[in-house]
Amino acid sequence: MKRFILLSLLCVQVAVSAPASHFNFNGEWAFLTIKAQNQLLPTTLKLAVANTLRLRMKGLQQVKALPQNTGMFFIFPEEKIETMWMQNTPLSLDMVFLDGQGTIVHIAKNTKPMSTEMISSQKPIKALFEVAAGTAERLGLKPGQRITSKSWLDRFDAK
Repeated sequence: MKRFILLSLLCVQVAVSAPASHFNFNGEWAFLTIKAQNQLLPTTLKLAVANTLRLRMKGLQQVKALPQNTGMFFIFPEEKIETMWMQNTPLSLDMVFLDGQGTIVHIAKNTKPMSTEMISSQKPIKALFEVAAGTAERLGLKPGQRITSKSWLDRFDAK
């Protein structure tokens, strides 16, 4: 019994001290449902909401794996041109930039991991979501496509 307890404590210690390499988020989640042109059924994305400066700055840094159809949803205080980068982000992502009406204005596909190169929204945006590289292609996402009504944005305040 002592060995079991010691082994259990050791496992807990290893788990606590291990780097956060997999997507682990304790905050609020958004669910975006997308009906792409090349799909029979809609896909729902489960996205961690980054609506504070601290969460937006951290983003998906250090995350090495994302389950399919998960990612992060960034919401900004005002609609303007935004830039992102991949510093400390070891996996390639698709960045889907949305205006205040939920229309895709730009998609940065297959971003370069760990890069400090700036990635621009190219047009004013209110939000963006990041998902594993290849997701935008798989879902048939294209600029000009509307993801959903504005109600997705009304639920979350950016700070």
